[in-house]
Amino acid sequence: MTNEIFGLVRKYTNDVINKNPDIPDEKKELAVETITETINDGIKKYLNPSNIIDLAETLSDRRPTGNDVILSTLQESVVNSLSNKVGLDSNISSGIASALISIIVNDISGKMNDPENKNFNMESLIEPFCKQ
Repeated sequence: MTNEIFGLVRKYTNDVINKNPDIPDEKKELAVETITETINDGIKKYLNPSNIIDLAETLSDRRPTGNDVILSTLQESVVNSLSNKVGLDSNISSGIASALISIIVNDISGKMNDPENKNFNMESLIEPFCKQ
């Protein structure tokens, strides 16, 4: 399932960055790479036995996202990466991070809550850790 999540991150990052007129064309690819890497690294950080339930609950939208530490940490990481590595203004970086995290989590949540979608469910996220 993690490969599917990482694919969604890349897809939505491409869409948001390439359509954003506030990002100079020469910085768009660097922005896409930076965001994709930052979000994927952030998600990987939570793919361990002590955090996996929290990540699964976040991605399946089983608790309010307004107070979610995982989402706020991911968003803050994206803002910092865009500002530091790409040189974007913090307001632009914040808007991009907020939009992307919401889009990605909403899509994953929709897929995880769709009983017809067998690739995206909490069990498939948690299962590798239950075998340890």
